[in-house]
Amino acid sequence: MAEGEKVDLVKAVRSVATPVYWIKSLMYGLGIACLLFIGFGVYKAYFKKPLPNQNITVGQGGQVTIRNEAAKRHLILFAEPYIGVDTKQKASIGTRVGARWEF
Repeated sequence: MAEGEKVDLVKAVRSVATPVYWIKSLMYGLGIACLLFIGFGVYKAYFKKPLPNQNITVGQGGQVTIRNEAAKRHLILFAEPYIGVDTKQKASIGTRVGARWEF
């Protein structure tokens, strides 16, 4: 620490209440989330497990038994952009983000 620089605890506590603090926190959070999203995409593209094959057996008399043991996704995350126009010629643009649970 420089000799002329003093530590001000009051200033450190008050800095949390400023908008610049929250904007910087949001930007750092978005940057970290983007890096994690890219890393997860690379993981899924190059290191994911292969899906299991279906076992099909034909019994006597032509009866077929199919066992589908493929891994199903139960939790599906989605993001979809939209553009909406009202009757009063007001346009809205946005993104719907959510999760869908299938069972």
